[in-house]
Amino acid sequence: MIISFDLDQTIIPYADAFPVDRPSLLNRLRGAEPVRTGTRYLFDALRKRGHEVWIYTTSERSHERIDRTFRAAGCAVRRIINGPENRQKLASVGYAFSKCPPLFGIGLHIDDEEGVRMEADAHPYKCLIISPSDSEWIDTVLKAVDRH
Repeated sequence: MIISFDLDQTIIPYADAFPVDRPSLLNRLRGAEPVRTGTRYLFDALRKRGHEVWIYTTSERSHERIDRTFRAAGCAVRRIINGPENRQKLASVGYAFSKCPPLFGIGLHIDDEEGVRMEADAHPYKCLIISPSDSEWIDTVLKAVDRH
């Protein structure tokens, strides 16, 4: 199954929303951002279970910048869908909501926004909402993946 993750407040925090693994100074100078502690472990666990890990975000960050962040964290990401690519795909089919994971073949999307859950309910697709305050977020994700 393809499993996608949102960036902001799911993997990359605003301020001190959750503990993070910080990139080296050199990688920070290259634009890499800190990622939520446990991201590398989770992505590795998902791959070992036979899943593909993607990033699906409405962020304006470039593919290159997102890739740099995950490479600096030692995380393998199979595909990145950013804001411009997402908007283009949604417009091409006339969809007016913020995200539609099934258009990209995504089986489960992980996000922090309740609005995404409402879209998932209205346009049925599988989505898991993770709170920035969920200290057990890795177990929450793995249990959800096992249910799907």
